[in-house]
Amino acid sequence: MTKREILLVDDDRGLLRSLSLVLRDAGYAVRTAMNGEAALEAVRESRPDLVLLDVAMPGKCGFDVCREMRQDNPDLPIVFLTAYSSPRDELKGLACGGDIYVSKTVDDDILLARIAALLRLRTGEAPGGDFDFGSWRVEAARLRMLSPSGRQVNLVDREIALLRLFACNPGEVFDRDFLMRRLWGAEADLTDNRLSVTIYALRKKLGRSGDALECVRGSGYSYRPRK
Repeated sequence: MTKREILLVDDDRGLLRSLSLVLRDAGYAVRTAMNGEAALEAVRESRPDLVLLDVAMPGKCGFDVCREMRQDNPDLPIVFLTAYSSPRDELKGLACGGDIYVSKTVDDDILLARIAALLRLRTGEAPGGDFDFGSWRVEAARLRMLSPSGRQVNLVDREIALLRLFACNPGEVFDRDFLMRRLWGAEADLTDNRLSVTIYALRKKLGRSGDALECVRGSGYSYRPRK
């Protein structure tokens, strides 16, 4: 039986050696790259089954590398494994197309379990890739969405993260404070109106589909698709 191959991308030689041993002991074939350009070339040459990707590297950062990988590989499982563990960094990693965002301090067994779960879920379109929001197609790696007529609207990371959250949880009401902290981190000023401004901007970009983003008085926001 052919082993599943994992591409491990990090500029830390010690981590490459130690984590490669962990992955090989778990039954995976491992290929390594020490920077973004080498990682992109490795994916072009022989597409791996999954990528473990650092954020801070010489040259291209992991976020930019992820976006480029997503352009030609919408169903490639990508796991960020990084020391950058703030909510804001995690949000950026998921918005640019990552499937899972994991701290480098995670236990090896937990990391292996998450990798195995993600590989089991691989069905042709990874959770971190493109997705539908109503009649729009959101292309996360390209920071845009397309209408059925082909009209293109540009998006920013927070807008994509909100759309993905709502699309995956139609009908669920999300507390305003939860959304503020999800988008701007634990130190977010809960008294400002940045969330309202972001929702308003999204509604305008979505046109008629924006009506499905509802303000639930006294609670927060919910996505309620029109039938």
